[in-house]
Amino acid sequence: MKHIAKKATTKESTDLWLSVMALFLVVVVCFIVYQYRREKTYKQDIIDTRLQTYNAIIAKCIDNPELWPKDVRITILKANGDVLKDNVDSLSEVNHLDRPEVISALNTGKGRDIRRKSATVGDEYFYSATYFNQTEIIVRTALPYDNSLLQMLAGDKDFIWLSVILLFLLAFIYERYTSWLGQKIKHKTQKIENKLQASEQDKSRLKRQLTQNIAHELKTPVSSIQGFLDILVNSPKLTKQEKDDFLIRCYKQTNRLANLVQDITTLSRIDDAAQSYEKSKCNLRESLEAVYLDFAQRLQENKNNFSNNIPKDIFVMANAGLLYSIFKNLLDNAVNYAGYGVNIQVKASQEKDFVKVIFEDNGCGVPEECLPFIFERFYRVDKSRSRSLGGTGLGLSIVKHAVGIHQGTITVENAKTGGLRFCFTLK
Repeated sequence: MKHIAKKATTKESTDLWLSVMALFLVVVVCFIVYQYRREKTYKQDIIDTRLQTYNAIIAKCIDNPELWPKDVRITILKANGDVLKDNVDSLSEVNHLDRPEVISALNTGKGRDIRRKSATVGDEYFYSATYFNQTEIIVRTALPYDNSLLQMLAGDKDFIWLSVILLFLLAFIYERYTSWLGQKIKHKTQKIENKLQASEQDKSRLKRQLTQNIAHELKTPVSSIQGFLDILVNSPKLTKQEKDDFLIRCYKQTNRLANLVQDITTLSRIDDAAQSYEKSKCNLRESLEAVYLDFAQRLQENKNNFSNNIPKDIFVMANAGLLYSIFKNLLDNAVNYAGYGVNIQVKASQEKDFVKVIFEDNGCGVPEECLPFIFERFYRVDKSRSRSLGGTGLGLSIVKHAVGIHQGTITVENAKTGGLRFCFTLK
């Protein structure tokens, strides 16, 4: 497997190197061709400037051929293209008005033509012509395309060789780099794949565990309801008081079953569609007050004192239903397990970009070793007591996930005054 993975990595690196080098080669070749042609044009301009200088000298001493430059072909033309003088060609009757360099000189003052065979002598020349308005003549000089001129016009071969060497050097360096990069990418990809695989395995394990826990939790109330109803149906001699007692037990187990289904549904929606919860501006004190009103009777029965110490002017961007669920489950946990006659208080403070909420009681608390697991699903400190009170084991897990949806965190500890102290933040 390692050999196959290494071979695949090598192929990916090679493909990456070839694709980028192909593009790089095209760019470099275009640059070399452009630079080479630019250099040739520059050298042609130098030769043309030289010949234009000759043309100016000849125009001033047109009647003194002894002063004309040597080793240069010279032709003096009228404005109509007729030849006045030529130091090489004796066929002066040939008209030159159709020659490109002559046309350009008449139009712009000067012109040139490169590598055009002479119509008269049959050789190749570099022509440069100048038109002088005062005398209405055209002076044309030309250099033959011999080895010396070709060397002058040739591009710089050293530049080409240097470019080729640099190209191969860069190709080698880039091949090493892409090979290293390919290994890095492969390594990163493998790590991501391993994490995804581990994540999928964890999800599968958690789903199996959750399914088993749900089945176990549902089995107890369903079995109880089934047993009570079986007695009611198959025992016609039961007294009215006994029947009422069994019906009350069925009713309690039905409530427990409904609460369990509701909590499972809430957790499932939080897990699968957290983004579907719409948020709005909520007054934190009023949200807690609504929960208190639902728990007022139970608090009175347990002789619990409840204090809502949240300032009236604290607002959060939250989902109203989830915010209610956070306070409802925390208060439900305190009422069920903190004990009788305890004090429960909630306070909040505005921090830089979040609200810090403290929910605490002075009840019996929980053992320190249980605190790390208190937010796990279906975890109970006292399983028998939790079931007898109708607890589902999902309340604090819902609180943690609901706080997370609001980009907050939650911690729990045993308070110094006894009981539990929950501290959570809301964005």
